[in-house]
Order: sequence, then C-alpha cells, then structure tokens
Amino acid sequence: KINTVYAQYQNHIGKFTYRIGVKSTWRTQSYQDLTYNNNYILPLLYLSYKLKNGSLQLLSSSGINYPAISTLSENMTIVIPGLMKQGNPNVKATMEWGPIFRYTYNDAMLYLQVALYGIYNDKVITPYYYWTTVNDKRSIVSTYENGSFYWRYGTGYYLQFKPFKNEVLKLMVGGGFERVGGRLMTCMEDASQSKIRLIMI
Repeated sequence: KINTVYAQYQNHIGKFTYRIGVKSTWRTQSYQDLTYNNNYILPLLYLSYKLKNGSLQLLSSSGINYPAISTLSENMTIVIPGLMKQGNPNVKATMEWGPIFRYTYNDAMLYLQVALYGIYNDKVITPYYYWTTVNDKRSIVSTYENGSFYWRYGTGYYLQFKPFKNEVLKLMVGGGFERVGGRLMTCMEDASQSKIRLIMI
C-alpha cells in the first residue's frame, strides 16, 4: 500500500519556466507476520528555457527503491544443496536522486532530444554471504545488506525524422551510454566471524 502527496508551484519569467515542489510517500509492506512502514520526502525541481525551435531543461530525478518482502524475510530456503537463501530484516530502502539536463529540438521534419544525467544512490542493496551448518553439513547462506553508495551517469538521445513533414513516414533512432560505479560491499563470513569484503569502486 502506497500513499503519495504532492505539492508544487509553477510560474514563468519571460522565456524561463520553473516548477518547485515536494513529494511525500508513505508505504506499508505486509507479508505473513512482517509489517514495514516507510515515509520519505523528496524534492522536485524543473527549470526550462524556451528556444526558437525547442528548449533547454534542467530537472531533478528522485525515487525510492524498496526491498522486496523476500529480501526482508528471515525465512530460509534451499536454492541447491550447499546453498541457502535468507532475507535480512535490517535492510533499508534506498533513495536515488540527481540532475537531468535535456535539450530538445522540434520542427516540421525533425524532433531531437538529448539528455545528460547523474544519479546517486545513498545505500544500495547488495548481496551478503556467510557460512552456516545445517544437519552437520556446511552451507553458504545468501542474504542482503546495504552497501555504502552507488552512482551512475550517462547520456541518451532520441531522433525522429519525417521526410514528408507528416505521419506517412517516420524514421526513428535512439540510444545512449551509461557508466556505473560506487562502493558496493559483498561480505563472506565464516563460523569464526572473520569476514572477507569485496569492495568495488
């Protein structure tokens, strides 16, 4: 169950248009005897400058990645002999935010959109492993934890061409590039509580 409330204000000054606001999201997750409540407040920002045949835009991107109930549940399941899976009730939802810069051009024959973006995640959910003994047999348990941070940035484009300036024929092409990085921690813990952490940057 998700409840969301928005509050926004929009105005323009000459060729500039701006919109600012805030979004509040309340989410309740329930599964068997588990119930989790989360409340987040996210800012909203949109700036636009009008050009002759298009516009320049700067907007904020924000969102929440909620862990699935299976990620939170402590119930243990067998994946294959020697490998088990278990959730972690201490895993927290993660927030993403970052700017998007977008240029658009539009006339009777051509529509073009080019975007640059950068997104930051404050505590990405990553795998976590530890050893345990079940029925006198050693097994690896796969679970989850919150890593330190995660980021991605890139660019994308979309081009539409109408050679006859109508809908009879349209040629479209699109694509993009994205790079990912951060500090993601994957942990292997043995019975003596020693840990091996793989840190990827």
